[in-house]
Amino acid sequence: MNSPNSDKEIIVSDNGTGMDFDQLTRSLKAGFSGNNPIYKMGLFGMGFNISTARLGQKTEIITCREDDLFSYKVTIDFRELETSSKFNAPIVKVPKAADELNKHGTEIRISNLNWEHIKPLKQKVKIAKELGKTYGRIIRDKSIGLVYEGHTCRPFSHCVWNKLRTGRDGTPAIIDIDKVIDTKRYCTNCWAWLVETDPACPSCNETFNLKIRERRVRGWIGVQRFFDKEHYGFDLIRNGRVIRSLDKELFYWMTDNDEKMFEYPRDGFNDLGRFVGELELNFVQVTHQKDAFENVYN
Repeated sequence: MNSPNSDKEIIVSDNGTGMDFDQLTRSLKAGFSGNNPIYKMGLFGMGFNISTARLGQKTEIITCREDDLFSYKVTIDFRELETSSKFNAPIVKVPKAADELNKHGTEIRISNLNWEHIKPLKQKVKIAKELGKTYGRIIRDKSIGLVYEGHTCRPFSHCVWNKLRTGRDGTPAIIDIDKVIDTKRYCTNCWAWLVETDPACPSCNETFNLKIRERRVRGWIGVQRFFDKEHYGFDLIRNGRVIRSLDKELFYWMTDNDEKMFEYPRDGFNDLGRFVGELELNFVQVTHQKDAFENVYN
């Protein structure tokens, strides 16, 4: 990933398998996602067209597969489309050059940039670190190389004691978690959970999209090797992506008067904490911005 690589355009590229004509066509449709509503993260988002339009007036997508002798290319000029009132961006074939015959992947170029939204992207080191934190689990597990404007996005790992280390009572420094809360019916069309009394999905009123699905929590909790005033808590993850970093809600409780009280287990260090962990909540729906869970504590 290069963003932005100059004062004129943003380039985002990968060396994946590339897209065929139908896949590219569908990816440009508003609200479309080719991802599975259960196992993938790319759902409920702003959409490709909206997100790129915030960054610049013109977007160019070039994609190709290894065995094809050509690339597919589409140009979306939002200013031109608005002027002509014809919201149609044709996909064209572009022959591969001699040195591109085995090339595969997708490249996105955004130009005529909106500097109000581009300015934060100039903080290269900071953003590379944030990407390594947010997508650290995916980068590690999938052995993905992610580079932001020349800076490698290194996957974040908590600094914790080895799980072989134990306390005086024999409690290990790291406890693995794999707990099934329950199983419920889930509508794969509306991405909605049903309660026992629902005869059909409350959103679409259908039954053919219902699937019995586990609500399972996986992950670990452990002891950080240092105390800190802020750097402790649990990373809440959905399908490999950190949604809430160092969340501390589990250290609060509600009184009978609905008053929220902080209660952190102390061991002699005032206002310092060191319990950390990663909890996968793949069954909990996220907000459109993918920066929070919906009803995560219900």
